[in-house]
Amino acid sequence: MFGIGFPELIFIFIVALIVLGPDKLPEVAKQMAKFVMQLKKTAEDFKNEFDKDMGEDLNKLKDIKDQINIDPKKELEEKFKDIYSPVNDGLKPDMEGWKPMEKDEKKDDSK
Repeated sequence: MFGIGFPELIFIFIVALIVLGPDKLPEVAKQMAKFVMQLKKTAEDFKNEFDKDMGEDLNKLKDIKDQINIDPKKELEEKFKDIYSPVNDGLKPDMEGWKPMEKDEKKDDSK
């Protein structure tokens, strides 16, 4: 808690006992406890409200991010799939009967 160890707490208690005296110390301790509890409750309420508001905004940002991260090529291919496929198939060369040239069959262009 706040980086304060047991020896520091005892020191603070002794100083408070000397300054406030044994009569006022219990009353001040009760007031401090009420203040700390109220502070914790206020902080928890703030955190919950902040998380609620940020959760809605984060969801909106994620939706926007998903819309931005669209691959345009993929989107166009999907939209024009029925046009793209037949045109692309028609542009393929007819490779039937094709075979690579042998080393002996290559033309000698150096002459």
